[in-house]
Amino acid sequence: MNLSRAQEILAKFSNLKIAVIGDIGIDLYTQGDVERISPEAPVPVLGVNKEWNKLGLAANVAENLKTLGVKSTLIGLVGNDETAKDLKKLCEENHIESVFLEDSSRRTTLKQRVLAGNQQICRVDYESIEDLSDELSEKLLSLIDTDSYDGFIIQDYGKGLFTKNNLVKILSKIKSSNKMIMVDPSVKKSIKDYQGCSLFKPNHKEALSFSKELGETTVNLEALKAACKADAIAMTKGAEGIYLLSSDFNERVETASIAVFDVSGAGDTTLSALTSGLLSGASLKEAAQLANIASSIVVGKVGTATVSQSEILDTL
Repeated sequence: MNLSRAQEILAKFSNLKIAVIGDIGIDLYTQGDVERISPEAPVPVLGVNKEWNKLGLAANVAENLKTLGVKSTLIGLVGNDETAKDLKKLCEENHIESVFLEDSSRRTTLKQRVLAGNQQICRVDYESIEDLSDELSEKLLSLIDTDSYDGFIIQDYGKGLFTKNNLVKILSKIKSSNKMIMVDPSVKKSIKDYQGCSLFKPNHKEALSFSKELGETTVNLEALKAACKADAIAMTKGAEGIYLLSSDFNERVETASIAVFDVSGAGDTTLSALTSGLLSGASLKEAAQLANIASSIVVGKVGTATVSQSEILDTL
């Protein structure tokens, strides 16, 4: 892709409105230095220098869309706790429109990453992963106004927002409006639960798991595409790039040479750029090229990061 074509596609991002529906939470980073081993056990003692919160899970997708210049609405599930308050505050500070379902019986997801310098040494997860109740599932369905958005991102981390039953209803409602549906799946579901999506975006590990579900011994993108009845498959595989499959396209789009510091949230960046590119008239290959550039930028940053249009153009 040349620079002028990238500029043409990126210029259309500001006209988009995308709904991001998914499991949400906060990424808490605790960073410090290790200078000694604990006398209590053979573990490092971290002297904390800094702590900060970042939007995590599907909220990171919404933040990536924001920094790419795309308008979005984040729809997700929280508990009635301090983490939920912090999450709402972060959305407000980042000017991200959000609509939250609340379930006081569960805790809002918090993932604490402990860093010694820039090296992650531990992660601690606080979360509830019970399935959403039938009552809240109906409320979730009512929040999906298909007339208000150009496309939808379904970000399933397997934390309970999407159940087998409500996922079918959500995908059916959106598909009936002829709007684009991008799915980042969870292996806690069957691949057939995602039938009707426009783009199915597993990583390699997920694609292998879904392929084995279908009786395959290795990744079979053709089988996956048929099983979820998607228009296209985009399988990410780290430094190898993105493997694409549609009715008329089967190719690997290589990634840029990169220095990797932290892969946290790289898939979110890829999904955001892919979706925005396709909705802006890019071909599947062009959207994947933009997504690869975007993800190569964020993995060079520490923590769950985002990328801007200017960074993409500078890198290109």
